[in-house]
Amino acid sequence: MRTSLLRKPSAIAAPYWGMLKKLSNPIKLELVVLLSESMEKLEDEPDSSKENDKALLDSALAKFSGDWGGEKDAMEIARELRQGSDIVRNVDTW
Repeated sequence: MRTSLLRKPSAIAAPYWGMLKKLSNPIKLELVVLLSESMEKLEDEPDSSKENDKALLDSALAKFSGDWGGEKDAMEIARELRQGSDIVRNVDTW
């Protein structure tokens, strides 16, 4: 009988592990090589990942912020969105 030496994956890794553990060994080895190479590249580069992440976040948020045009304020737009909703909540009483 073979005992498993695998430890329980972290909460972040668990969903990935659920998919990866079913792959064939050659594919797993290929992924190990790719991940290792990506880590080596990161070690060679200066540690700017936090700055890069912040820049990407700022860029994404900038697309959804600012003036959307028109004279309406945020509360008026929210009210119109709620009124235009097709959601109908019928609650049956007993």
